[in-house]
Amino acid sequence: MPILELHDNDVDQQCSACQRVRRLPHADLEVGLQIAPGVFDLSIVALPVCSGCGAREFLMRTADEALPPPRVEGFPDRHRALVHALHAALVRAERVLQVRPAGPQTSTPPA
Repeated sequence: MPILELHDNDVDQQCSACQRVRRLPHADLEVGLQIAPGVFDLSIVALPVCSGCGAREFLMRTADEALPPPRVEGFPDRHRALVHALHAALVRAERVLQVRPAGPQTSTPPA
């Protein structure tokens, strides 16, 4: 799951299961996950399935209050800051799950 580096249009991520490092284009990522019928969590970024081992990983943006001070060093703080930056970049690029209300969807309004 570790985010190693964030680029303008993609992110380097290391699979926690097989340790494979892969470059994931932002176009393949989306903010938001349906966690139950009608229940969505817009703090989650679901990563594509790892082609090396089949693992499915998720990143979760924490509350802004949980961000480390700007000069704190160490892996956990760096990873958290990169997840926040990725989440913000995806939101700016409008790569956000389109939440639709539960119930039947119609293409034309009822008469």
